Amino acid sequence: MQQWNCYVPLEDRKIHIVPLIHKSVSEGKNRLGFTQKQLKTILDFCTEAGKEPRLSYSEFHRRYNPYSRKQSTIKLLNKAYSRTVITGPFIYCNRGIEVTLIKNERSPLKMLKEKKHDNETNYAIALSGDWSLISFKYGASTLEHTCTVIPASLSSTQVEVEDLMFYEEGKLEPDPYPHGWDELDWSIYELLDYPREVSYLEVGKKLGVSWKTVQYRFKKMLTQCKTLSCFFPFGYSGYNKLFVTFRTKYEVGLVKALRKLDRTTYLWKSRDTIILNMFFPPEPMSSNRGAERLKELEERGVIHDLHVSIPIRWYNVFF
Repeated sequence: MQQWNCYVPLEDRKIHIVPLIHKSVSEGKNRLGFTQKQLKTILDFCTEAGKEPRLSYSEFHRRYNPYSRKQSTIKLLNKAYSRTVITGPFIYCNRGIEVTLIKNERSPLKMLKEKKHDNETNYAIALSGDWSLISFKYGASTLEHTCTVIPASLSSTQVEVEDLMFYEEGKLEPDPYPHGWDELDWSIYELLDYPREVSYLEVGKKLGVSWKTVQYRFKKMLTQCKTLSCFFPFGYSGYNKLFVTFRTKYEVGLVKALRKLDRTTYLWKSRDTIILNMFFPPEPMSSNRGAERLKELEERGVIHDLHVSIPIRWYNVFF
């Protein structure tokens, strides 16, 4: 682990608040051209889509009425998707995923290339730092919990990673393996894992069943699945990223703390180890400050067995 020289004890640290919107002088927009009001509307849609993965723009407009014209709402949400401010929603169920963490690998990019040709591997990331590679593949069910932690709300000022603290004890509930699914259910799941991109009618034609059958099966399947949506005010590629692993008895508190951030954090749990894909503002040293706080949390005993890595390249068909 790299040693951080600017150590400040947690009890002596002043809360560091940064503006959510990096404003231009004249327009009050962030670097992707969104105002804070627009971002709030986009987050509202992201939150609702996480509950109803086939939520239409029209239905969202009817419920929230962010603009007088429906077309303005549609235009905003299309812009948000095109700039990856929103990704998803994705449907996820626990179908038996094995997580592997590898360290001290000399050629992580070569290993990543090998993983891409393994039909059982659906997600792999080459890393630099404490870990060399992480992979997810079909096999032994060691992936206990998966979620995308989206913001609870937005405000004109936003807490950053270096401000986070969590003391609420509690373990995250394991994702249940779906029961009672037949071959048709799994086929529908695979075709509707991105549920906004295909209609029940299209799926029914591919599978030789009616769209009513697809609709009924899909709604039943959702009771055993999660809907994952993501929100990034600067777009998915507009952040510095860190992959972090640790253990903690404060898993519930961790998720609540991450919801104070203004963007999504990916979270997995495997063999009681928390795995985070964390996103940091695109300013110099932002990820360093976050890593410093994590090290402080380890020294305080809030987390244990901390490992920090930088993602280099990844292969993803997971969601």
